[in-house]
Order: sequence, then structure tokens, then C-alpha cells
Amino acid sequence: MAGITNQSRNFTSSTTVVEDLCAHLAPAALKGAVGILMCDSQLNGEAIIQALDARLGIPLVGGTTALLPLQESPGEISATLTILQKEGLQVAVAVSPPLQQQAAAAQVQEVYTHCLAQLGGPARLLVPLLPLAPGFSADAFVQQLFRLAGDVPVFGGVTTDDLETTSAAVFAEGHAYADRMVLLALGGDICPVFAMGAQVSEMAAYAPAVSETDGNLVLRVDDMSFCDYMRSLGIAPEDRINGVDALVQYGPLPVQLRRAAQTEDGVPEIRCISYTDVQQGSAAFSSPLPVGTRISMGLIQKSDVVESAERCLAILLDAMRKKQAEGYEFSLLMSLPCIARYYAMTGAENLEDKLLRAQLPAGLALCSGYVFYEIAPTLGPAGRVHNRTNNASLIMCAL
Repeated sequence: MAGITNQSRNFTSSTTVVEDLCAHLAPAALKGAVGILMCDSQLNGEAIIQALDARLGIPLVGGTTALLPLQESPGEISATLTILQKEGLQVAVAVSPPLQQQAAAAQVQEVYTHCLAQLGGPARLLVPLLPLAPGFSADAFVQQLFRLAGDVPVFGGVTTDDLETTSAAVFAEGHAYADRMVLLALGGDICPVFAMGAQVSEMAAYAPAVSETDGNLVLRVDDMSFCDYMRSLGIAPEDRINGVDALVQYGPLPVQLRRAAQTEDGVPEIRCISYTDVQQGSAAFSSPLPVGTRISMGLIQKSDVVESAERCLAILLDAMRKKQAEGYEFSLLMSLPCIARYYAMTGAENLEDKLLRAQLPAGLALCSGYVFYEIAPTLGPAGRVHNRTNNASLIMCAL
């Protein structure tokens, strides 16, 4: 696999960004390749993807992000274009119709079937990208994809925006979509390896059980409203912003699920709060929490970010070494950290990026962007690798 990442930090115009991203790329030499565009949501992503689509003539996917881990400072606006190319690589891209929560199963079936029909062989990796939208949950769509994929690894996420003035979007077919799912399927002689890392510091030993829900809303835990549970821990939901901006304040305060299906590699199952409703006493989460699930609220600290990133990278490098001993070579790393981890670092230090730059093998192209909801394979009971979702985690895929 040949992996190339170009970056643009000059955002005076979309034309300039495209010129930067296409530097040293010869369209005639890109036959059989696929490109991944990640760009700051303050850029005109649709203009960029349209220009790249016309110029390069290869399948392109991607999405917006609140910020890119590769950037040099928190205030920097940038975009990256990563090219994947290998002899015999099979590529297919499909885009769903506008997503409807109640039609999730049928819509995912449609996009999955269409994507695999184009591929010409079995999928070795599925990469779903969905946009972050108020009142919309990606979970039903992702779980249906898991059912269809079986043992095929699924790696992707929910794209983010700047949480202020613009909408998150996914890119494909020369367009930006705020309400569709993009699915990239890769086949051929590829051997992806994966790692997931997450860690939170628990605020209390008390772990109430979810007792009443409504979709993604948790109304009550044990004999109290969820907001009362927060108050019992010294967190006043009245003092916190709601709406989309609540993600910033609630990101570092996720809940950890205490379920028997804990992964063998020790990665906790975490869900972030999207917002709270003080009148109703409820909290909205990134995915439904089944009644009876015991939860404990935690706090993501800088030390949690660093320690979990170090473990995640160690797992990935070990998996890479084992495959390299079998003759495989790696040239690309896709890294998708949860935006909650960035908020936990208060934006002052890009600790995960520093760690990657210090320890990654030379010559490994890096494709990265902060997401809201992470989708990746991990090691489950009996040593079987299975696809799962998480929040507040760092996920990695090496190709």
C-alpha cells in the first residue's frame, strides 16, 4: 500500500488549498487509487472536494472535523488529502439517500449492497463516515452495518464541525452531505491491523442502573432522574450550556458502562453525554443505553488521554510487527481520536499528535481527524475480533 498525505495550511481560497493538496500528485499515475479528504469545517469543503474530483479523477471520500491532529497550533485551519494506492487494490464508494432514523436498516442495506456490487471481490475493510447532526443518532445505522459486515472489519466515525457556525459534512462523489452516510469498501491484497484505546477516571464508586429510557435519552437511573444523579456527584446541569455547544462541556464527562462484555484488551465501553434537559431531568447520549445497564460517570484527564494513547499505539505497533514478520509492509496509518479527548486537554496541547510523531515508524503517512463517535474492531471475549463503537477513545488502523 502506498500512502501519501499532503497538507494545506493556507486557507486564503479553496483554489489555493486544492493547489497545496495536489502538490506532487500526477493524476495519470493515480489509476486505481482512492483519496481521503479531511478538512477544517470552516473551509468550503464542498468547493474543495468538487475541485479535487474534477482534477484527480479518482474516488474521493472524507469529511469535516473541528480540527486536525496534524495541525501545528490549536487555532490553525488546515486540510489534508491522503492517497491510498496499491497494485490490485479494489475500491468502491456508495452514498446513502438522506438518512431517516426509522428507515436505518433498509438504508444501510441499500448502500452496503450497492458498494459491494461495485467492488468485484470480498471486502477486506469497510470505512463508514456519517455527519454529526442535532437530534440524529448514528448508532442504528452503524449497528445495522455491523450485522451485514459479519467478520469484515469496520473502521470509521462521525464527522464533527466547529460547534459554532457550520454544519458537519461527509464528502463523496464531488459533494458535501450533511445528512447522508458514505461507505468506502476496500478489497484485494490488504491486511489492516487495528487498535483502540480509552480511559476515564471514575468520579465515584457508585454505579446506578439505567431504569428508564426513551431512545437515546436516559430519563432515570435507580430511583432518581439522571440530572439528580449528576447533582449527587457535584455536577450542576443548570450551570451548563445546552444545544450543540453542550458537547464541549460534557465531552470530558462521559459515563463508563459496566457490562460483562468488557473487551479482553481492557478497553472500557464509554458513552458521551450530548446534552441534558433540566426540566425533564434527562441526558441524551450518542447511542441508546439499555435498561439495566450499570453506569459510572467519569472525568477524562490529560493523564487519561496520554496513558490510553500510549497503550493504543503499543497494541498497534505490536500487531504491525507480527504482520511484518509474515512479509506485510505498512505505509499508512488512519488515526481517529474522539473530540472529547481534545476538550479534556483544554485545547492547550496536542498530546496525542506529539506521541504519534515521536513513536511512529518513519515513512508512515498519517491520515487523521477528530470525530464524535468512533467505530473500530477490537479484541472481544475468547480472543475474537469484533466491531464495536465507543466514545472518548482513540482508534487506529494501519494499512
